[in-house]
Amino acid sequence: MTSLLILAGRHWRLVGAGLLAAVILAAFAVQGGRIARAERARDEAYQARDDAQARLAACRGNVAGLEAELKRQNAAVERLGAESRALMAESRRVALAARSEADRLRRRASSILAAKPGPDVCASADALILKEAGR
Repeated sequence: MTSLLILAGRHWRLVGAGLLAAVILAAFAVQGGRIARAERARDEAYQARDDAQARLAACRGNVAGLEAELKRQNAAVERLGAESRALMAESRRVALAARSEADRLRRRASSILAAKPGPDVCASADALILKEAGR
């Protein structure tokens, strides 16, 4: 220990410079580690950002596809609604025509049933048939 003190006494400037260099190197090492950690954190943040942007682009693509599909389905529903309304109108028209024809046929049947045969039943039947065929 005495020799260390003697050495330190003679070369105190070198020892001080060595200690200063050691402190500076330690500071650089610590700072280098901090910089490396900060760079890793920055790179991870950039990667997370890029991943989020990719997911967002995929979501936007999905939304666009779904909106197009929804428009297509809405158009199909509108077409089906128009067809349904047309069919309902046609069925009402056909039902009205069927009722009218049924009423006409009932009146015809009533007139046939109300006809009284004359003395010659066959001649009365022929006259009724000719009358109905002439309508």
